[in-house]
Amino acid sequence: MNSYIVIQNIMVGLTQYQLQDGKAQVVPALARDWTQSKDSTRWTFSLRDDLVWSDGQPLTPKQFIEGWRQTLSPDYGSPYADMLFIIKGAEDFYNGISTFEKVGINAIGNNQLQIDLKQSIRHLPQILTHMAFFPMRLDYLKIYPKTWFLRSDLPVLGPFKPLQITSRGEVFLERNDRFFEKMKGVKYIKFSNTENPRTSMRLLEEGAFDINLNV
Repeated sequence: MNSYIVIQNIMVGLTQYQLQDGKAQVVPALARDWTQSKDSTRWTFSLRDDLVWSDGQPLTPKQFIEGWRQTLSPDYGSPYADMLFIIKGAEDFYNGISTFEKVGINAIGNNQLQIDLKQSIRHLPQILTHMAFFPMRLDYLKIYPKTWFLRSDLPVLGPFKPLQITSRGEVFLERNDRFFEKMKGVKYIKFSNTENPRTSMRLLEEGAFDINLNV
């Protein structure tokens, strides 16, 4: 099972890709809109109003900052830490050369996030779709530091939320009614592990699966 696909269903960042006229276009997600400096080194993202996690807790700019600090912490061991090196001071913090206070991420009020980059990047909204830039709930991670990703009550921001995770590696998701976009149609998703490609195809043909991600 591709864990990235699961994450894309339960989480979302400041921006996201959306199909428009058959092409993937970057559109606002948790961010309502954004502005950039003339040289594209400073970006300011305004969050949508009244955003909440699946457990009802409000989303704040601080949770982006906390999440990105966690990703940049060597002890956390994120495989995507280097993606944040585009931010001013981020690589130096990761290497222990400077403090996090010198990293170019700042909250402005209760709904804006300011990002200062090392150099001009005009396609930053595309980059921010990656899960390395998702916010985190450190209050939850502190309670369940080693098992948070296995829990069905994990607070999320995406269109679906965890319902059940079985010992066989099956993941059941249900629609997140607190997602910022009202959704219709699919209410539940089941992800199953099948290591044998032939078994995957047989189950797809029998109607047990709707999509085979092993193809």
